[in-house]
Amino acid sequence: MTYIKQIEESASKFKDLGLQQQVFDMEKQYAMQALQNNDFLRQTAEANPKSLLDAMVNLAMSGLTLHPSAKEAFLVPRDKKVVFEPGYRGFIRILTSFQGSLVSKIESGIVYENELEQGRFVVRKGTNPSINHDPIIVGDRGPIVATYAVAFLKDGSTQFEIINKTDLDRIKSKSAGAASGKFSPYTDWEAEMYRKAPIRRLWGFLPKPNLPLSVLAALESDIAANRVADEPKQTAVHEVVAAVVQQQPKIALPEPPKDFADAMRMVNDCKTVDEINAVFRSCSDAIKRDPVFINECKVQKEKLTIK
Repeated sequence: MTYIKQIEESASKFKDLGLQQQVFDMEKQYAMQALQNNDFLRQTAEANPKSLLDAMVNLAMSGLTLHPSAKEAFLVPRDKKVVFEPGYRGFIRILTSFQGSLVSKIESGIVYENELEQGRFVVRKGTNPSINHDPIIVGDRGPIVATYAVAFLKDGSTQFEIINKTDLDRIKSKSAGAASGKFSPYTDWEAEMYRKAPIRRLWGFLPKPNLPLSVLAALESDIAANRVADEPKQTAVHEVVAAVVQQQPKIALPEPPKDFADAMRMVNDCKTVDEINAVFRSCSDAIKRDPVFINECKVQKEKLTIK
């Protein structure tokens, strides 16, 4: 079987990333189980075996597992390809457990119609944003009307996102398996896939200092593929990077920042746009791709331009 060969070829990537042979052997077993239990997925892998190799490489770069009980990541068919898709638990693990993470925990929840009608789910925006959810534990909850996610940062601040059922269904429709009535993660884990949507949207707004570039690359394709049509589009990372460094700095590059906080301080200390460009170019790839840092560069450049 061609797809088995593709899984075997991904072993070198696991090794390059410093992962033990045992890790690859386990992920190979989980991948084979997924393919054997899902005719549509297996047929997609047989028709496009290269996509399965790419999915396994992304799995290795993410550091997540296909273990069915963990529900951190899945192999799913999309656009005639097998793709790596992190689950909501996978996103939470990455955002809270990598070295230097500024996120202490992430909670997600599902809101039902009767909870909304009974005033058990209250959202406040403005200068003091908050979410208050008193879920119905016993009794009729009604249909799902929304999901939300709240990120608790280590500095005591919070960030949250809410997605209504209309957008959840539109995101679901992008799943090839769900759209065709064939197997997809929505078949067995619909509620968990719904909970992933607001976490995915939070991803672009949360600080991710020191997150390996390989992890960013593995996850951003999933985020882009699942963006709903009318969602406020976050400028693609490569577009912002190009805009920030489109002009060669006219001054010497400074010493590279020690970490994310140091990079933010250096940008805020800049007196000219050229200095910001120089600081940006001196940063590591991980910092350059962090949406918070990118936005800070843009804000500071706009302030200096206005002056």
